[in-house]
Amino acid sequence: NANADVILIRSQEYDWTPWLMGKILGLPVVQEVHSVTYVGRSQRRRKPVGGHAGPLSRLEAAQWRSAAGVWVNSPELRSIILENGVAAERIHFVPFGIAESARQFPGERPEQEQVRIAFVGSFYPWHGVQALIRAFSNLAQKIPSASLVLMGDGIMRAKCEEEVNDLGLADRVEFTGWLTRDHMVERLRGVDIGVAPY
Repeated sequence: NANADVILIRSQEYDWTPWLMGKILGLPVVQEVHSVTYVGRSQRRRKPVGGHAGPLSRLEAAQWRSAAGVWVNSPELRSIILENGVAAERIHFVPFGIAESARQFPGERPEQEQVRIAFVGSFYPWHGVQALIRAFSNLAQKIPSASLVLMGDGIMRAKCEEEVNDLGLADRVEFTGWLTRDHMVERLRGVDIGVAPY
């Protein structure tokens, strides 16, 4: 885009293409970091995690240091990136988009006999919505009062809707599409169980 002022990227698994494009176009790169790849790998392999856990961690930290700014969603991530040599003024903590006043889930809820389950997010293969639908199908046979609400949208939505119909769950599963933040928060107040099926 000829009118762009910045290149905004998410964690890139050591891909330097955005930085190269930034050099070519003369644009700063701002990186959103929502997890630390080498920390996850180290924990899965039961290796100690430190500021320098190997060559991959050095590449990841080099990206942070090369970005004009780093945008994180938790104080813990801010600390990790700070420990890896990024200046504090270049690290911006942007909490998830729920107002502080709305953080007290589940809030006041009416007494209900139903069991309400919810997913909020994008419908992509790696988000596991189809696995959630299949798991809910098993649960629905054992708990007749259970219902599932799927808030969000994405490329897998049509497949998910088809699976719900094939499983005979159309009257128990609701697809809302994207909701405004306030509407989503209000819906979540009526939920018993939130599921992240990744």
